[in-house]
Amino acid sequence: MDLNKLGINLTTKKIQLIEIINFDEEFTLQNIAEVYFDEEINFTDYKETKNLEIIQAAYNEIVFNTKIKATNTSITLPIELFKVFQVPIDNSLLYQDQIHQLKWEYTKLFPMDEVDEVVLQFYEVAKNSIIPYSSAIVVSTRRKYLKLLNNFCLKNFLNLVHIDNAHFASDKAIEIVDSLSERSLVLSLYYMNNYLSIEILFFGKPIFIKIFRIKNVNDIPEVLTQEVLNNLRIVGNRQIEVAYFIGEELSHNLVNEIQMRLNINFRINNPFANLQIENSIRTNKLFLEKYNSFSAATGIALRLS
Repeated sequence: MDLNKLGINLTTKKIQLIEIINFDEEFTLQNIAEVYFDEEINFTDYKETKNLEIIQAAYNEIVFNTKIKATNTSITLPIELFKVFQVPIDNSLLYQDQIHQLKWEYTKLFPMDEVDEVVLQFYEVAKNSIIPYSSAIVVSTRRKYLKLLNNFCLKNFLNLVHIDNAHFASDKAIEIVDSLSERSLVLSLYYMNNYLSIEILFFGKPIFIKIFRIKNVNDIPEVLTQEVLNNLRIVGNRQIEVAYFIGEELSHNLVNEIQMRLNINFRINNPFANLQIENSIRTNKLFLEKYNSFSAATGIALRLS
């Protein structure tokens, strides 16, 4: 059984890849790579053949310079390719009836979309001390994006294992470093390409998520101040224990400003902290300087189910 893993994070601008080798039941970071596309992927005016060529050219550059052993591959997509909403749910319904109900909710929220052209999944949030009713966090993306990734893997003789939202995958990378299931409230933030995703975890389980389009990284403190302090009444009197920030362009000055505004302890996640590291990787600038931005690729690679 091949336990070696590839984790790939795709954005509109680049591909990030990590390879994790299982040796004597220990996971070792074997390779890390990042290549910017020759041109940005346009997911709005979607052309599968063109987009596949862009991704393939960048991947070819990686494999030309890096010896890759793993074939089991999991891939994350940009957060802006997902629509996320949260609604109350009747947990007495059968699974198929719940899906039917949530598809109906989707058509009301996004009437311009063809519901049959999207893949819809949901995570049930049980009634708890913060949200006093059962609800569902619903996540959807277009089938054509999944087809693109499947065709990419087929072309490169890779076994496609998982596809996920980059933020959700990054939460797995945090779990590697910090036992989220033992913390009552954690704020998880993901920023990439002018999109900010805000998530609240309750004992390691998501209970709230919202995605924002912002002008630039300097708008993050104000957006967070408005959303966390003024709108997230679901937190009530409970204290957020810690907050994790994942993504790019996250300077220490930015993090310090957010900490002062919200009075919350923020951490920049290092997804490699509890992995063994191949010696040749230790001087790699991506490993030393951009580790936080590889949280999605690492989290999806280490996902079990």
